Amino acid sequence: MKRAVAVALLSFVAACRPDPPTPSSPESEEFSLEIYDVKDLVASVPDFPHMIRPSPERLAAILDRDPQPAPPRMEPEALEEAVKELVHPAFWNEPALYELHRGQIIVNQTRFVHERIAEWLARARDARHR
Repeated sequence: MKRAVAVALLSFVAACRPDPPTPSSPESEEFSLEIYDVKDLVASVPDFPHMIRPSPERLAAILDRDPQPAPPRMEPEALEEAVKELVHPAFWNEPALYELHRGQIIVNQTRFVHERIAEWLARARDARHR
């Protein structure tokens, strides 16, 4: 079971990986701060682990419908790695910033990198909901 989940996550990440872009010099561009909501992509962490929650099957029985399997979610570390691989590592030197906080990534980067991130997130969402 764990192997199947790992294989599904790896194929998900590979499907979302873009063609490598030709970046301009990070020193020549201004940096700006953007916040991206990624709650739908990252693995959920229960806020109240002691709380009893019905399984999808039980919830479907309660609602009298067939359960739909949830699309795979990424671990936060895998999301960070995928986002940072979009451009050359030199783009992540100071003053660049990547921070995940409460299902949002906070990124201080150049416009070029922000465009790559937005494109990748759109592809990741499309792949996840197929």
